[in-house]
Amino acid sequence: GVQNKVLEAYAMAKNVVLTGASANGLQPAPFVAENTHLEPEALAAAVVRALSDERRFDLARDYVNQRYSWGYAFDRLDEALEG
Repeated sequence: GVQNKVLEAYAMAKNVVLTGASANGLQPAPFVAENTHLEPEALAAAVVRALSDERRFDLARDYVNQRYSWGYAFDRLDEALEG
């Protein structure tokens, strides 16, 4: 779904502009909150900023590696099975 596409973009260190629906279900992070917009005007302005921003978002890539990797998922599964 949409969240997987967002995570794929984050894994490539890309800036992502989100609607509330596309951010739903993602674990909290400052860059998720900062780039989530509900109003069309704010969303459009954020898209324009994102298109002109050539920075890499290494923090977003680290977010995916730390919170959505297979290792993270298996650690949570192990915790659930032990508890």
